[in-house]
Amino acid sequence: MKITAEDRTVMVYWQDGDNIQSWDQACIQAIELFGLPGDKFTTELNQNWMAFKFRNVEDALLFRLAI
Repeated sequence: MKITAEDRTVMVYWQDGDNIQSWDQACIQAIELFGLPGDKFTTELNQNWMAFKFRNVEDALLFRLAI
């Protein structure tokens, strides 16, 4: 099995009807499960999405299931 960067990246998109609490919950879940960004994951964001980039695919999968 080939692991790609896409397998380790979880995208959270802003959608109609979302509010700031929606994104807050995703951030809270990431911090509760993996700690602050830097060790197990990093983030990128803009006004349309947040990307959580994990160091390993297992953490990315766990985060996908959690949110």
